[in-house]
Amino acid sequence: MAPPQLRVYLPERDLQRQFAAFMGTPARARGYPPEQGEYALIVEVAPALFAAVAANEAERAAPGVTLVDVSMIGAAGRIYMCGGTDDVLRAEREIAAVLGAVEGRDHEASTGEGPDAGP
Repeated sequence: MAPPQLRVYLPERDLQRQFAAFMGTPARARGYPPEQGEYALIVEVAPALFAAVAANEAERAAPGVTLVDVSMIGAAGRIYMCGGTDDVLRAEREIAAVLGAVEGRDHEASTGEGPDAGP
């Protein structure tokens, strides 16, 4: 498996009312809608499974952060989170650390066509 790729990284330091409403739609909110003025972060990572791994570690490192939604549908997973600036910054650092620590193989090696392919 290839190492995870960070595809989207969108910090919003002062969440505006319209964007808070977008993040707070019923499909995303799950009962924890973001509020105007909060610090928000949207992350997209591929493969999608790593969104759950990153969200879990982010919440462990910053328990005050609100995970608005974690989506693992399709090729890429998405994390929508918000909260106080310090909590979200701590979560950001943890996401970068956990994704950076994952070792993977080049695509050639995983398809059996690279130098690591067997006889």
